Amino acid sequence: MKILFPLGMFYPTTVGGPSSTLYWHTCYLKKQGLEPYIVTTDFKLDWGKNKITLNRWIDNKAGKVIYCKTKYRSLPFRAFFETIVKMFSVDIVHYSSAYYYLTIYTIFIALLLRKKVILSPRGEFFPTAIDSTKKKLVIRIYKIFQKKIIFHATSEEEIEHISALFPLAQIYMQPNFINLSTRKKNNVRSKNIVFLGIIYAVKKLENLIKAIALSQKIETYNGKLLIAGKPLVERDFTYKRELDRLIEELGLKEKIEFVGEIFGKDKEDFLNDAYILVLPSESENFGNVVVEALAQSTPVIASKGTPWKYLDDYDAGWWIENDPNTLSVTIDKALSLTDEEYLRMCNNAVELVQKKFNINTSDENCWINIYQKIIKNGYNA
Repeated sequence: MKILFPLGMFYPTTVGGPSSTLYWHTCYLKKQGLEPYIVTTDFKLDWGKNKITLNRWIDNKAGKVIYCKTKYRSLPFRAFFETIVKMFSVDIVHYSSAYYYLTIYTIFIALLLRKKVILSPRGEFFPTAIDSTKKKLVIRIYKIFQKKIIFHATSEEEIEHISALFPLAQIYMQPNFINLSTRKKNNVRSKNIVFLGIIYAVKKLENLIKAIALSQKIETYNGKLLIAGKPLVERDFTYKRELDRLIEELGLKEKIEFVGEIFGKDKEDFLNDAYILVLPSESENFGNVVVEALAQSTPVIASKGTPWKYLDDYDAGWWIENDPNTLSVTIDKALSLTDEEYLRMCNNAVELVQKKFNINTSDENCWINIYQKIIKNGYNA
């Protein structure tokens, strides 16, 4: 079975969770005997450092990959060409963004060629993400073809949002799986609270900053809030400036630090050294960073705008409202744990990852069956 993945970014780029999870996904598919083909761009790719030749198909652990030189993200000409050419010889075309230009330019060609089309919107159909006329127009066009597109959701909440827009659509649910080594903690490294991700308004970092100002314990335990990541587009840079002003107004410059982007082994060490990770987002379809933190034995505080009730179920963190007061109370509760209580929660975090989200060990990984079922059912006219 041949599956084509037209993507904007792909590993070794690690900006945003899908860059890594799609790499693990395609590596798993290849190991299972499928043939993944990945067409992607050089956006956020240090191709010189990673010794990658652009505009040439490469055979690696993930399958066959081509990194296309792209001057403008909105006009990925070479990626468009390679996608169309490869489309003729594959069984399934699996997209991972509803609004990315490469998807918009090629998805309807795939449908005309009567290919099975899967679309993983990754939270893009949440109400908070539909924030422009362009997106609303794209959704209206997808509605016309909704019976011919198979949707992939990562949570029950995402299924609800997709169904609300596309009531006739067929939807499969699979979480984002990882293939990370886990690391257990034997002692408390620090009392630092961390956030890791792209800095933009949906993440509600202002609520976390206000929570730090309200905390009764962070000063006692000499902890800090470390924010790893950076803005991606202009509106995100505006948001970052607003956060800087808020930190100054609240007198928190000594307690909050922006540490920039962190990748690879440095990211694993950053998460392992942290006391807790906080994801206060207004909405998330999944939140890959939660799994990455849990794999490093770090408990997580996640907002109820994320699908992370598992944290309560496995006693691996807290699933709470994201207002500053609730965040502050929960942070203080975490900081007040005894070492024994904390390390037990750390062990629970690793157990949760292995049972639910490890691509090689999770009983919930049904991707092979899903692809086979899609092929067996034929073209959905």
